[in-house]
Amino acid sequence: MDLISAVSSSLGVDAQTAQGAVGSVLGFIKEQAPRETFAAVDDKVPEANSWMALAPASDGGGGLGLGGGGLGEVLGGVADALGLGRPTGGGGGAESGGGAQAGGGLLGGLAGLAGVISALSKLGLNAESLGKLVPLLLQFLQSRLGAGTSSRLISSVPALAQLAPSGSQPSASDLPPIDGTGGLQ
Repeated sequence: MDLISAVSSSLGVDAQTAQGAVGSVLGFIKEQAPRETFAAVDDKVPEANSWMALAPASDGGGGLGLGGGGLGEVLGGVADALGLGRPTGGGGGAESGGGAQAGGGLLGGLAGLAGVISALSKLGLNAESLGKLVPLLLQFLQSRLGAGTSSRLISSVPALAQLAPSGSQPSASDLPPIDGTGGLQ
C-alpha cells in the first residue's frame, strides 16, 4: 500500500485531502529540521514538494481561539490533544526560563504543531488525525530514507520525536504495510 492510500484509508478521506494532510506535516518538519537533514527528504521523496503545495496555509494558531488563555494554554491543549502531556521544566515555560526553549525545542515544536492542526482543520480533520498520520508518514520516510537518516530527521524535531511511537520509529506490526511509493495522484 502506498502512503497516500494508507493515509486516506486511515483517516477516511479522499486522496487529495490525504496529500494535503501529509504535506502539512512535511511542511512542519521542513520548518523545524536543519536544512541539511531535510535535504534527504527533498532528494529521496520528490513528491514531497507537491504534497506541501496542497497543504492549506496554517493561520499560526490564530484560528485555534487564543482568547484569554494565551499561547501557553493553546500549546498545553495541543499537547493534551496529542497525548503528550503538558510541557514541563522548572516553573513555567519559555517566559520564565523553564525547560523548553521559545521558538525551538519541544515548546517551539508544539507551536508549529498548532499550525499543523490549524491546517488539518481546514481539511476537515482534527488533532487526533495527526496521531494516525504521523506514524504512517514516519514509516514511509524510513522506507525511503533508511533507518539512520529517518532517525536523524526525527530526533532533529523534538515534537515529532514525541509523536513517534516509543519515541522512535513505528513498529511495522502497528501499521499497514507501506511499500515506499508515494501514491501521488
